[in-house]
Amino acid sequence: MQGIEPDESVLRGEALAESEDRVRSFPAGALPTQPAARFAALFAARRRWAAADILPYLQGVQASADEDDMCGSIVFQSV
Repeated sequence: MQGIEPDESVLRGEALAESEDRVRSFPAGALPTQPAARFAALFAARRRWAAADILPYLQGVQASADEDDMCGSIVFQSV
């Protein structure tokens, strides 16, 4: 449509930008709720994540006492 500027922020947690003019559906609600399985799905979809891109996919995920140790070893890296 003419005069409408696209805004990527409305797609956070719902889609991933694959290139400047291409996005694909990737809804956070369709990912596993267990942290280890969710991280596996996230990093299967994209090898490297910017913090702003991954944060919507981490909201609401809580680790159990057993998973706390695993989460402590995860390191986020700026891209």
